[in-house]
Amino acid sequence: MSLEFVKFLQEEGQVEKSPFMSWLKEEDKKTPFQRYIASQQELKEAEVFVLLSDYESQGIVVTEAISIGKPVMVNDSTALHDHVGNYGVVGITDVEHYGEITWKLKEMLDKPWKFVPKNNSVISQKETNTRTMEVYEMVKLYEGHE
Repeated sequence: MSLEFVKFLQEEGQVEKSPFMSWLKEEDKKTPFQRYIASQQELKEAEVFVLLSDYESQGIVVTEAISIGKPVMVNDSTALHDHVGNYGVVGITDVEHYGEITWKLKEMLDKPWKFVPKNNSVISQKETNTRTMEVYEMVKLYEGHE
C-alpha cells in the first residue's frame, strides 16, 4: 500500500471505511504508516516493519529489524529479496496489490510468531558484506573484468 494511498484515505477521512484499513486498531488509524523510522526506539516498539520500496537493494534498517526479531515485509522484486533471503521475511511481488499486502500484514499482526526469524537464521552485517562481495565478483567475471 503506497504512502500516497494512505495519505489520501486519511485526508478524505476514509481510513475507517476502507476495507484495506478496517482491521487496524483505532489508535493506529491516525498514523498507520510513517515515512521513516526516526529512532531505534520506534523500531523496537513497532509490531512489524514494512519496506515496499522499488529502489532498495540492501536496506540496513531491514537488517536491523530482522536482528531484533521483528516480522518484516519487503518488495520481493528488488534486490532486498537477495539481501534478506529466507529469514522469516514476507515478500510482496506486486506492491500495488493492496489486497495481498493487507492480507499478509493482517496475518503478520495476528500471528507474529510465524514471521519472526529464528535466532540462528538472523543475517549478520558480516554475512551481508560477504554476500555483496560474492555478487560483485560474479558481476565482474560476467562482464569480463578481472
